[in-house]
Amino acid sequence: MRRFDRVAIFAAAIGLGAAVLATWLSRWTTGLLAGAAGFALSYGAGLWLLAPMTQYVAFIQRLAGGDFDEEAPATGDRRFAPLAQGLEAMRLHLRAWMGQIARSAIEFEGSLQVLDLVHVMHFLRSGKRSGTLVLQRGGEMALQFWKGGEVVGALCGAASGQDAFWVPFGWERGSFKFSPRLDPTVNLSARWEMLLLSAVRRVDNPRKWGRLVPKPSTVVRRTALADHMPLRQLLTAEEWTIWSALSGEMSAADIATLLGETVHKTWHALYCFSALGLVEPVDDSVLRGFAPAVAPLERAGRVGPGETVPSRIVPGDEKPDGAAAARQPPAEEVRMPAAVPGQLRSTSPARSASPHLPAADGRNVISLDQARRRRR
Repeated sequence: MRRFDRVAIFAAAIGLGAAVLATWLSRWTTGLLAGAAGFALSYGAGLWLLAPMTQYVAFIQRLAGGDFDEEAPATGDRRFAPLAQGLEAMRLHLRAWMGQIARSAIEFEGSLQVLDLVHVMHFLRSGKRSGTLVLQRGGEMALQFWKGGEVVGALCGAASGQDAFWVPFGWERGSFKFSPRLDPTVNLSARWEMLLLSAVRRVDNPRKWGRLVPKPSTVVRRTALADHMPLRQLLTAEEWTIWSALSGEMSAADIATLLGETVHKTWHALYCFSALGLVEPVDDSVLRGFAPAVAPLERAGRVGPGETVPSRIVPGDEKPDGAAAARQPPAEEVRMPAAVPGQLRSTSPARSASPHLPAADGRNVISLDQARRRRR
């Protein structure tokens, strides 16, 4: 029963009693007046007595809703001091207990400075995970609810649904934790591709773009995943134009020059494509989701015993089948020492301890493309 109802019943009872007493002592009119006066006085007195309890009722409601961060309201009235102390002790115990439960339920955790949120979500989707992804940045916390590899709900502060889903995509710093034991809150029904695209389109920070496409000059190519998505329905007109211009291996700068657009726009579009898994950097030395890696001076290849890798490839010096050939003398070839087949060794002459020996007939010389394929 609400506080107002209880006060009204109490006041009505007092007023009725006063009316009965006044009727017994005096005339009917005097009894009515006395009853009304008694009701008003008792109602006012009840409100005055219960007024300090209002803040504690609100505090208990916050505890019931799972908010354990705000301290219990202090009071100067000695009558309510034990109540305030008891509620504060309850809050601290509940907070510690919930923290223990949350820590025991965590399956994995990490830093958003090291691993981008997009990669965390792809990991959950590929594993068809169910649970809650907790994202924190300072005092902010966002929740993503997963079921069978699909995002089914999101909460962030007072926001819910898509508004809450978009918030953490703009965070550069923070942490993530995944718990499979927390029950999901369902408030999203859109497809995975639409949800992810709607979020990354709102990211206007180039430093965030660099997590997936390190720089405008990074050369990318389409992936096989693009053949299984309804891109005409997913992409906007501008994104479709940029996607259509991406033929072969191109960078954001190349596409911008081809279309007469700004590099800023094409770079952001490639970031969105990469978030969906539609494109990938051509350079395998670039680790997706991290800061741009410094390109090595030499490639590393998987070679077998006695095989050699050319230390340099001359542009235009190619075989008819398209494979690059080794440069002929006076360039030197590096003969790799015998190794277990498939062992990864550096092809850099500066790092190789073997003497520089020319290839006898070229049969043991492999091209850079062959070294790449063996590495994969």
